[in-house]
Amino acid sequence: MCDSNIQVFKSKFCQWARNYLSEKSYSGFSRSLTQIIKSHIPESDYFLQFRIMKIKLYKPIKINLNIDFTIVRSSKVKNNLSIGALMPSWERGVRKYCPNENIYDVISWFLHFSSQYIHRARLINIKSAIILVWDIPSSFNGQRISSYILKNNHNLKQEMINKMNLYEKPNNFSIGLSKQKILLYWLKRINSLDPYINRMFYHFITAHKLSILNFGEELITSLDKTIDVVIQYGRARIKTEINDSNKENLLKQLGMTQQDIRVIKFINSIRNMFGAHPSDSMWWNFYENFSDDIDIMFKVVKSLVKNVVLHESTNRVVQSRPNKWSTWFKQNIEMLWNAVWFERMNKNLIEFEYWD
Repeated sequence: MCDSNIQVFKSKFCQWARNYLSEKSYSGFSRSLTQIIKSHIPESDYFLQFRIMKIKLYKPIKINLNIDFTIVRSSKVKNNLSIGALMPSWERGVRKYCPNENIYDVISWFLHFSSQYIHRARLINIKSAIILVWDIPSSFNGQRISSYILKNNHNLKQEMINKMNLYEKPNNFSIGLSKQKILLYWLKRINSLDPYINRMFYHFITAHKLSILNFGEELITSLDKTIDVVIQYGRARIKTEINDSNKENLLKQLGMTQQDIRVIKFINSIRNMFGAHPSDSMWWNFYENFSDDIDIMFKVVKSLVKNVVLHESTNRVVQSRPNKWSTWFKQNIEMLWNAVWFERMNKNLIEFEYWD
């Protein structure tokens, strides 16, 4: 399976590079890519990158947590969390395999985005658990504080703690046994390395942020996007052909009641009226008309999100805690290509410049 994944990936990447690089620059691309996958990626297992980010919360939480090579501490900066998480450092040391600068740029950027995807997934695991426990959203990009290259050996966890202590000292904050138990329950099950879970939470957290800012039409659109990702998840993972007649069956498989499904359809109808296009009537008092329904919408979509997390955790496709990132890379290389690269974007969008 890994070999077939790699061959498909190499074919797609080479075709993309051939379209974007000059003939002279492209020469040697396939050979470089093969060498990097065969030699460089396994060599990278010996070192990992520990990156510390500062994330803004929309309400304060006091927290001190170490889980799955991720350290979370309430920051000395108000309404902020400091999160340190491990990631591969695949783009480091690539240049020696590349015969020219253009090949190096393309391959190293893909590997950078792939490593970044893993780091962001670790952060989204934390943010997603927080949204499920406290309904408090957080910023996505955050502020990068520091990065360290660490040896992947028996001292790794202690080295992570030592580096984290340089920036944010451990605290004695307690979130209460009940909240901590629920938080850990979800952290053990949320797997944002799976692109469907990652995208689902991205839109769900965005909806919460838009709600705080009173952007009614936009939050409905984000809730509808959350549901749409769930439908895509069902098509891919539950192997259900999706059309209007059997969306209900899929939602029922995911534990939703008939009343829940009515609310989900209602969200889509409002999105079609106000979110997809500028409404030609009643645009000025959206909240007056729908404010009483918004809490119910969030409650139903939150229930759906939880059910998807539980389904994925018992039907896992993308491993969440790999022993070797090089093995994980080869198993999920097509997924990374689709998630982080530009192939599915229109070329005009990539190359757009204001000045012709």
